[in-house]
Amino acid sequence: MTPGGQSRLSSVRLLTSAMADPTTTGQAQASPDCGHSRTCGEVAHDQSPDTTQADQQPPTCCSSDHVTTTSCIMSPNTECDDNTQTCMVGAKVTGLEGMDILRLGEINYFQFSISPDLLRHQQRVGHLTLRPDDVITVGFPRSGNHWTFEVVNMILHQRVDFEKDHFYSRLLEYLGENIQERLDSLPSPRNMTSHYRLHHLPVQVREQGVKVIYVMRNPKDVLVSLYNFSVSLAHERSRFSGTWSQFLDLQMAGEFPWGAWWDHVSAAEAFIGQFPGCPVHVLVYERLKREPAAEIGRLCRFLARPDSLAEEIARATEFSHMKAVLSKTKMAEQGSKHFKNGASSVLRAGQVGGWRDWFSAAQSEAFDRLFQEKMSESKLAALVRPFM
Repeated sequence: MTPGGQSRLSSVRLLTSAMADPTTTGQAQASPDCGHSRTCGEVAHDQSPDTTQADQQPPTCCSSDHVTTTSCIMSPNTECDDNTQTCMVGAKVTGLEGMDILRLGEINYFQFSISPDLLRHQQRVGHLTLRPDDVITVGFPRSGNHWTFEVVNMILHQRVDFEKDHFYSRLLEYLGENIQERLDSLPSPRNMTSHYRLHHLPVQVREQGVKVIYVMRNPKDVLVSLYNFSVSLAHERSRFSGTWSQFLDLQMAGEFPWGAWWDHVSAAEAFIGQFPGCPVHVLVYERLKREPAAEIGRLCRFLARPDSLAEEIARATEFSHMKAVLSKTKMAEQGSKHFKNGASSVLRAGQVGGWRDWFSAAQSEAFDRLFQEKMSESKLAALVRPFM
């Protein structure tokens, strides 16, 4: 263990009888915690969890020497002993070896070189001083966060131009030790972004009622996009070197950086329930694709801006047009610095339903079973279920 409850991963073992069979997967024990307080603004951001996932005992079904699980997702060839409730443990997954990853509590994160002490940075974010007119867009990685960032910029400034500042220059996790100074230098209204779970946002979000946009997308499309993003990173210590099947196993077990999609969504739902006075607008990627002007109009009203430019903003941020423009401007530099294939890795395809080209029938069925188990009572998950 490193100071502050951070543990560096050198290897990961999954509950699977054979890595070639993506249906034989273990589900990591979920502990979506939405803060340590019942009162708005009193979440303790300066304390790390007392126990990690490895310290916890599995309540049901399966366990391994590295990943504890609450259920078995098995192929016909996988055996689970009903007496011992222990699943077969297969080969070691090598995709994460060599990557700079730290675990904070129950979640693995990429070790960004710009903020080497991730725990301290997370605490720093939690104590940021905000302004009442700030807007923070939050979503699990590859949910349409960049697209939403550009749309929100146009709405806030009431013009149909792409801002010079790029998405990563407003990503709270990526702003380094002088994050407060960098944010203070920005004019209002400030448009910020994050992949953190909502309870890790600044405490002043709850105290001041800062507006939050939570972006959701069909998790199958999210994972395909995240896999392609992760294998295209230029920096070797950040790039995922495993196969699609290995990635999916890791993601379903909650071991890949940023944790499991359903835990992120469950944490958002818990936050919304715990802090009903905090304004959160849920934006669904597929609806924005299907009816862009209407969804942008709803965003305008949430942000207390006129919706007269909704149609023009919809045309300007249409995915293929936006990709063509940004790939020649602000994303060109970012792409050349951080991705093997340039800007095309940042804004990749923007499709709905592209997951069908990646998931096998067995993988899709296994994912659907786990989705149903984890999200059957979730109102947020119900928003994307029709697109799965």
